[in-house]
Amino acid sequence: MIINAYATGAVTAGTSTAGGLVGDNYGTITNSYATGAVTAGISTAGGLVGNNYGTITNSYATGAVTGKNAGGLVGINNQDDLVSNSYWDINTSGTNLSAGGEGITTDKMKLPETYEGWDFNDIWGIEGTRNNGYPFLLYNTVAAPSANPPAGTYIGMQNVTLATATEGATLHYTTDNSEPTSSSHQYTTAIEVSSNTIIKAIAVKDGMDNSPISTFEYLFFAGGSGTEADPYQIATPEQLDNVRKHLDKHFIQTADIDLNVAPYNKDSGWKPIRFDGTFDGNGKIISNLTINRSTEWGVGLFGSTGDTAKIKNVKLEKIDINGDRWVGGLVGSNNGTIDNSYAAGIVKSRNVVGGLVGLDNSGKITNSYVTGTVNGVTCVGGLVGGKFYGTITNSYAMCAVTGTTNVGGLVGDNQNGTLTCSYATGAVTGTTNVGGLVGQTPDVRFVSNSYWEINTSGTS
Repeated sequence: MIINAYATGAVTAGTSTAGGLVGDNYGTITNSYATGAVTAGISTAGGLVGNNYGTITNSYATGAVTGKNAGGLVGINNQDDLVSNSYWDINTSGTNLSAGGEGITTDKMKLPETYEGWDFNDIWGIEGTRNNGYPFLLYNTVAAPSANPPAGTYIGMQNVTLATATEGATLHYTTDNSEPTSSSHQYTTAIEVSSNTIIKAIAVKDGMDNSPISTFEYLFFAGGSGTEADPYQIATPEQLDNVRKHLDKHFIQTADIDLNVAPYNKDSGWKPIRFDGTFDGNGKIISNLTINRSTEWGVGLFGSTGDTAKIKNVKLEKIDINGDRWVGGLVGSNNGTIDNSYAAGIVKSRNVVGGLVGLDNSGKITNSYVTGTVNGVTCVGGLVGGKFYGTITNSYAMCAVTGTTNVGGLVGDNQNGTLTCSYATGAVTGTTNVGGLVGQTPDVRFVSNSYWEINTSGTS
């Protein structure tokens, strides 16, 4: 009986049966593997077993196999003897043939879901480039590192200590998101972290396999605990970015934030946040929001908001945003509540674009406004591109709006949304369904006590 065993060396035989782990198997092989090349000349060769008379379960082979009756896993399988939940790599072995097992491509051999019935908690591990990405046995593996305090969200500096349950093992770690090795920085004392940090660690001991890599991510806010009574406090670009890690929590901005810093001003710029919580801008400014995602839908500071989202007192200045559809300065696609907020700058999109909100779907917008320019093709509005149900109250747009179809100074396309006590003053340019206030609406009764300036808009 062979259990929890492996072989990595090459096997060469002239006239004898050859296998990466066993030449002739008359017993049971379980939870085992072989990675070495097997060459048998004129005899039988198998990546794991050359000649099988027994049982093989939960095992695999990856080595190149050449010889008579060559099989990626088994060369010859006698009678009806069992080979189950066992595999070979059809790419590295150089053969699609085997007397037992299932042939799998290299990519699939490196996925835990490939291995039906295997125990990846206590017996097997699979991780990144370790063992070239193939499964490895845990029995001779150093215990994975643990961290105290654990990964999570914190206020103020933390002293992180690392440990492993394997006596005599040494710990090595990185803080630059690279994969740690035995040559990485050796852990000897607590690691101080006070800003967003990812610690990756391994444990090493002679005579044993290195531990799996443990990853510990630490996020920081300026204060708070994320509750309605004690919201997380946001004072830096990094802390603003951390909102995406707590989408249903409560936040308050406590300082002006300039996003004209890496990585938020590089390449595609800011990554829009999908949000369901509450965000109070507290009258502080967020400046230089840059987004260049011309093929993406749902683009804005917040890409989309759920019906529980509440956003208020947000000031966006010097924005430059480009997306494909549902694009707005503050929210790409809004289902929540927006109050007392504004956006100033440039917003561009192909379809459904507004200076504040691209698509407003049953949302509520009050006491908000936009200045700058809005450009698109269809459903282009100074404040909102497309409005479906919901309300807009006490809001205005003072921006130039350019599009082709359904172009409005305040709203491009209004479908049963209620507009009250609002106005627009910017120049409006388009071809079809162009309006100083609303480009298209099925019923003007949805619009009341709202106005546009016929002189500056260029439309009466």
